[in-house]
Amino acid sequence: MNEKREVGGEINEGISLLDLVNIIRSNLLLLFTTILVFLIGGVVYTYVLVTPMYTSSISLQIHIEKGETTGTDAVKTVAVTQVANNIMEYIKFPDLIKPFVVEYFATDNPQEVNKLTKMIAGRIKASQVGSASAVQITYSHENPEEATEILTQLVEELARRINLSPNDEESLKFSSETVKIINRPLVNPNQKPSSPNKVLNISLSIVVGVVAGVLIIFLKEQFKLYYSSKKEVEQFLQLPVLTIIDSASRR
Repeated sequence: MNEKREVGGEINEGISLLDLVNIIRSNLLLLFTTILVFLIGGVVYTYVLVTPMYTSSISLQIHIEKGETTGTDAVKTVAVTQVANNIMEYIKFPDLIKPFVVEYFATDNPQEVNKLTKMIAGRIKASQVGSASAVQITYSHENPEEATEILTQLVEELARRINLSPNDEESLKFSSETVKIINRPLVNPNQKPSSPNKVLNISLSIVVGVVAGVLIIFLKEQFKLYYSSKKEVEQFLQLPVLTIIDSASRR
């Protein structure tokens, strides 16, 4: 960081690490103030502005009927993966969610139904459990009891449709798979919220505050209209300073 550049045939040393430390040390109040502002902002955002969300999860176990595959593990794995991918898409289908919305929220207003359907679909997350023949589905809501109730009812309806005969018009069966609900969530009104992550938010606020504080100090030093040291004067004028008159000598 101790850069040097040639000006008028002489060597002009750039800012050194020690200079930077001294600059920061002389602006500690500004640095601490900046960190404090970001910290307060992080606390307000985390504890006041953000609504706590509660997450409920449930799993669907996939069973492939014999005869659909050659029996080899590789082919069965491909079939299970395809079914798992379908389930992860099906659970967000408007055709699955809309009837639930109409019944659960007791509304038949098209705009309200579409709004609630998009909201619920956006809060659903699904993923295959490793290489296992199961899919984990989660749903987040402001109320822990509603999170469990909404998720359970949607997954039960999805399982019902998948287990229907392929000839049924409501069937969502891909081949001859069947699914079984496992790991049903328990209603727990006292569960801890899954978000926001308070520790992470506060930590990020402090880190961002430090970075912003250093940046502000750097910009302040770059655009200041005065010299704060003999070295700065010599670097700018390319001439030696013979003497310094302090403020006490002028009075």
